[in-house]
Amino acid sequence: MTTGKSKIILALLALFCLPCTALANAGTPFVLGVYSHLIFGNILIGILEANLLKKLNGNNGWHAVAWMILANYISAFSGCFFLGASHDWFQTWTLNTLKVNALMLAVGLWLVTAVLELPFVWLAMGRENRNWCKALKCSFIMQSFSYILLILWYMFCGNNSLLTCRIVETGEIELPNDSCIYYIGADDNKVYKWHSAKQTSEIVSEQTLTGERVRLFALQKTPDDMKADLVAVSIPFGGSAQQTLILPQFADAAKVILEPSVDEIYNFSRFYWFSRTLGDAKQSNCRFEAPPHYSERGLSLLSRLRKGEKGTDYYNKPDRYGFNRSEWKREKRVLALASPLAVWSINNPIQFSNDIVLIEMSYRQLCLFDYRTRRIALLARGYGATAAIEEDPTKDDE
Repeated sequence: MTTGKSKIILALLALFCLPCTALANAGTPFVLGVYSHLIFGNILIGILEANLLKKLNGNNGWHAVAWMILANYISAFSGCFFLGASHDWFQTWTLNTLKVNALMLAVGLWLVTAVLELPFVWLAMGRENRNWCKALKCSFIMQSFSYILLILWYMFCGNNSLLTCRIVETGEIELPNDSCIYYIGADDNKVYKWHSAKQTSEIVSEQTLTGERVRLFALQKTPDDMKADLVAVSIPFGGSAQQTLILPQFADAAKVILEPSVDEIYNFSRFYWFSRTLGDAKQSNCRFEAPPHYSERGLSLLSRLRKGEKGTDYYNKPDRYGFNRSEWKREKRVLALASPLAVWSINNPIQFSNDIVLIEMSYRQLCLFDYRTRRIALLARGYGATAAIEEDPTKDDE
């Protein structure tokens, strides 16, 4: 390769890589990485594929570079339309099928790309060397090389830690035996109850919930009431909160995640930011953060500041759960999925006394996550969960 060609490729490589680091304060690395790939990366890949084609085919001339750059732009934007058209299929994905489906999609895109770019490879080979069989072979070799680069690129700027977690059955992640989770079923929009001691779900209300952004909350009728009601609250965009009583006096106020009033539940983005704690989890030295504005940022671990350490004044006022952001520091991101194959949001974290966290992921999946062992389990297809401490039902049988 001549010195001139090397300088061109190095310059394009800089354009391809720098936006994810130098501009990280303007957006998430994954979002900037995607734009870098679509705008600048296709030029670099086109040049590299053209040079690889020259070695495989023996032809000369810069017309191959032009054809391969064009091929990469067309295949990249065709892939965007393909992924958009596959939206209904993506909604059938669950935690248990994620890895298999992601692998199938990656292999499928590799095959489709090789076939889609075949005419451009044939044109780039030059009139004297054009051969369809050889062009197909070259196309598969070139796409294999390109996909390796893309995988490395999105490993660098994406968040794929969910794919490295061990997916287990729900019973393998132990919650305290007195923990109980209430949630809305994804299929019938009825309220279910899952008890950690029973490891099964049962319907507790036949009401079918409808509305926008429906979530379950525990509320007191009066501040002095010893019992809490389980209510479903819907906050339409641009509207006022609507509540539906599900279970009156369903638990002691001291044993639920208590909301002061419906009027306080006005901003779901604020509500979802930090993990809500149940019972003794309030004394834990760790908390979890799930920023709602950039779903690909995933779930982060926070630790309590030690004596003498300085925190941030970011959200320095205690929220309605007594959480004061200035007393905590972000340790690391522990769970996320942001790749061209799938971007799953993580929100509504609920923390139990043993620091197991219940999260809601895309497509209405309620999952239990143990950040220490990096195990995760699909508890149920549902949403809008809350939790309570109830007596272990198995004790009645003793």
